[in-house]
Amino acid sequence: METGKLLCELRRGLTGRARSHLIAKSYLYWARAFLLFFDGRDLSALGREDLDTFMRHLAMDRYASAATRTQALKAIELLYARVFEMRPPWIENYLRERLSGTGPTVLSPEEVQRLLSHLEGLSFLIAALCYGSGLRLLECVRLRNRDLDIPDGRILVHGLSGTLKRHTMLPQTVLEPLKRHLEIRRAQHIEEVASGYGQTALPEEVARRQPNLARSWQWQYLFLPVPGSGRRSSTDHVSETVIRRRFSLAASEANIMKQIGKNTLRNSFAVHLIQSGVAMSTVERLLGTGAYRDMDAGTLARLSGETMPSSPLDRLRVH
Repeated sequence: METGKLLCELRRGLTGRARSHLIAKSYLYWARAFLLFFDGRDLSALGREDLDTFMRHLAMDRYASAATRTQALKAIELLYARVFEMRPPWIENYLRERLSGTGPTVLSPEEVQRLLSHLEGLSFLIAALCYGSGLRLLECVRLRNRDLDIPDGRILVHGLSGTLKRHTMLPQTVLEPLKRHLEIRRAQHIEEVASGYGQTALPEEVARRQPNLARSWQWQYLFLPVPGSGRRSSTDHVSETVIRRRFSLAASEANIMKQIGKNTLRNSFAVHLIQSGVAMSTVERLLGTGAYRDMDAGTLARLSGETMPSSPLDRLRVH
């Protein structure tokens, strides 16, 4: 049956159902995209691999968000149910995987490895630190050079005011690419300062007391904006939204059918540490949650001397 006739059948199937005009229009749009993508193919012979190919096309070529891809899935399900009177199990399984559960998404170690293998440069470093150190994505993009304690293998996590919140581990796996990144950043900063620039945005309290620190190397953001993002290079950090989009694309390329949220890698860090036998109290301390949410200076000083467990990142084979 031709694409136009199939869509007419679907439109009739949507009519009379309790769906808004906009939702029905959206379902028709994505059903048409699906039909055109597999133009000439026998739709009853398609399978899970074909659906994976189409979903990767939506993510990578059409920049569709996770919510939009879920809507496209429902449109495809309706197309088969209403027009072909079929409910292929591969569609139902795919939907169940995307919509099951309300808890945080956690990747398996193998999925983390696949995700990292499809990232490079800035995105790889940020993903590796989120998973290897248990950082929130926002904490990671806001890291400054002063937050890295490379000799002791630690990351110092500061709040917006510049005060120290907690310590966590700096994975061995990421040290070499991180050092190369720092060398490039330092050369870039020296050039900017020589040209009369190189100022960064300081926390309000710090800016009031020591405004001259704006050009200090230690206070520079570790991860600057991606070229073409519209942000000024030296005063701001890379956009969390840009990095989340890259994570999502990498997940599609790696054939990971879970929605990658802003803290999915941090959640995976916690679960994998616990599964390896690390005490819950230690995991909470590294995450800055539970009883360790608001540690005072004395507690921080005492805990800073404790041995860090091995990072889950150091158990993977990554580039």
